[in-house]
Amino acid sequence: AVSPAGTMAAEEAADETAILKERLLTRETVFLGRSAKKVLQKFAAFGNATVSESSAESERAAAGEAMRCELRLFGIEVKKMGLAIRAWEREIDECADLSVATKAAQAAARGEIDRLRRAVDDARAVRHYKDECEAVARRVLALPSVPASTAELDRLEAETATTAA
Repeated sequence: AVSPAGTMAAEEAADETAILKERLLTRETVFLGRSAKKVLQKFAAFGNATVSESSAESERAAAGEAMRCELRLFGIEVKKMGLAIRAWEREIDECADLSVATKAAQAAARGEIDRLRRAVDDARAVRHYKDECEAVARRVLALPSVPASTAELDRLEAETATTAA
């Protein structure tokens, strides 16, 4: 004879299994997280059903199946956590590699910036020198040419000689 408690435990385990299967099929895995507490509760229920002389064989079997199901689901969660940990470790390694590459790129960019600053400073010095040369050239060009100056001096000397004589 199957006791009402044993039937309820078997139905509860079947309902939970059906819900979990549906969630897995529809990818609604948000509430699938298993805890060790639930496994311990199922184990305690199985232990109580085994020890109890009043529980029927089917009740013990249902409690044992519920406990095995919970253990399997908890095992899946543990494996998922292991995979997640390995993924996080790979991500950390990837970030470290990217950090090294970024620091190298920053150092190269700083070197290029320094080189370009020196080039700009050199170009400014050359431009300043050219400006000074152009200013001197404008002053020189403002003065009369040598032949014109020589001709003017000769004319003035001749005029001075005629005036003195």
